[in-house]
Amino acid sequence: MRRILGAYTFVMLLVLYAPILVMVLFSFNESKYQVRWVGFTLSWYGKLFGNREIGDALQNTLVLAVTSAAGATVLG
Repeated sequence: MRRILGAYTFVMLLVLYAPILVMVLFSFNESKYQVRWVGFTLSWYGKLFGNREIGDALQNTLVLAVTSAAGATVLG
């Protein structure tokens, strides 16, 4: 029974984390459409961090996260 539970846990974690791993790997793909691997590039991250709206959204998210964590710590 313990082996079955371990195998089940492994399969469930694989199902949950495999799509994340694929997305991370393909974020370094040079192809515009991400259908097949063309080559390694960091250009997509340059475009991401160069976008002002995304930077503002990241800043808002971090401020909200720090404020929420501090509030939860004080209340806890």
